Amino acid sequence: MKNIFKINKRAKSEFQNDEILWIPGTWNDRSDIVKSIAENNLDEFIFVGFVLMNMNTKETFGIQILKKSDFDNLDFFGDFKDSEFFIRMDLSESEFNEPNSIFKAAHAILKSGGKSILTEKSGLIYSSET
Repeated sequence: MKNIFKINKRAKSEFQNDEILWIPGTWNDRSDIVKSIAENNLDEFIFVGFVLMNMNTKETFGIQILKKSDFDNLDFFGDFKDSEFFIRMDLSESEFNEPNSIFKAAHAILKSGGKSILTEKSGLIYSSET
């Protein structure tokens, strides 16, 4: 018989597995993004290929870099649609979906030239310009 009184002590994630975070930024090109993440997150985060990794916890996050020209419509980005580059963090590509881990990864990108964090489902959740 299943114990119906068993309590799961693990915190529930605020993000669904299919959520996507968008981070527009001030970078000039892809190499600028890679260099900026390395310089601003020494011994914490590294970006290689399509993966952002927390070097302390070994948590990984799939990210994709898109240019302004990759979009047909930038209205979703509101005040940030003038950015030249956008980082897309797809949470379905990560087994680490706890809010603290996600925000640490997103903050690593913000420290490296990101302007804001937007979610595809909820819109703007943080702006470094406010």
